[in-house]
Amino acid sequence: MTARLAARSLLAAAGFTSASLVVAACGSGSSETDDAQERAAFTATLSHVHGLGVDHADSRMYVATHNGLYTVAKGQQPKLVGDRKDDFMGFTVTGKNTFIASGHGAPGSDRPSNLGAIETKDAGRTWTSRSLPGEAHFHSLNSVKDTVYGYESGQVKVSGENKNWDDRATLDALDLAADPTGNDTLLATTAEGVVSSTDGGRT
Repeated sequence: MTARLAARSLLAAAGFTSASLVVAACGSGSSETDDAQERAAFTATLSHVHGLGVDHADSRMYVATHNGLYTVAKGQQPKLVGDRKDDFMGFTVTGKNTFIASGHGAPGSDRPSNLGAIETKDAGRTWTSRSLPGEAHFHSLNSVKDTVYGYESGQVKVSGENKNWDDRATLDALDLAADPTGNDTLLATTAEGVVSSTDGGRT
């Protein structure tokens, strides 16, 4: 049952996201040419999406991409949040205006290739390093209550304060999702299909 709840939550989020992206892509241009140009610009901006999240404080959706963090709103083009065009590979909303992310520093920036865990408390405008700079690049991040679940270099990692990480199961996964009810149930996509854990990623 808990695995079904997690899957249902993921499907609901995916449906919401797809609808939002389609709405954002279909602006009310003055001509077919304008519409085509808007769609092309939209696709170029969000062609490499790694993560999605909704900040319920302002009901705004955030899209973590290969070239920065964007917001998407109905009837508007995606907008870059802040001035960082880092490769945001892992991303999760942890609280009001508060996100955790990971990935790679943008080419030409003074940030490390592996960002470790970085945090923003102003909805993505500025970021600070929390742990593992230069060492880790989480491919997936999920937060449930006060716990962050991450997937990095073939291993599930868990943290309660984003500074120290508990290494858990070794897994060859593409993505990781945590049950939002906070009952230690995780789902992971693998080459063999979806696998589940009911002990917080230990097994």
